[in-house]
Amino acid sequence: VEQCGWSKFEVKVDNLVTLKEDQIRSALFLVLQHSFREAMANYYFQFKESAYKYEMDRSDLALYQDRLLMYFDFPQVYGTQIIHDIDRMHLYQLWSPENVSERRKEVGLRPIEDYLEDYGLDYSQEIEHQKARD
Repeated sequence: VEQCGWSKFEVKVDNLVTLKEDQIRSALFLVLQHSFREAMANYYFQFKESAYKYEMDRSDLALYQDRLLMYFDFPQVYGTQIIHDIDRMHLYQLWSPENVSERRKEVGLRPIEDYLEDYGLDYSQEIEHQKARD
């Protein structure tokens, strides 16, 4: 990313299948998405610009942003981050839960109720738990 930027890659590998740009971006995204917070913060604005140029899925940017916010102890925006306590999993703190459905829809994420169901969580209960923790 430092050498080539985020939007365009030229990959030429002798005797190997050449990777497509979207495959390279996907791999780099995954590496940075699971990196330490300083590295994530370093690339956030570059990713944001790429998402608004349609070089990156806006849903990926939402996932990246939520994780970055969580790493810096801020509430997440899109409800993509689930955390594990000693006794249970739960939705990480969510900013403005009453509007999360609209925000998720704008970036191409499926409904939060469906997403949480994959983890055996109920959205209403998670919001109640969040209110109790606040």
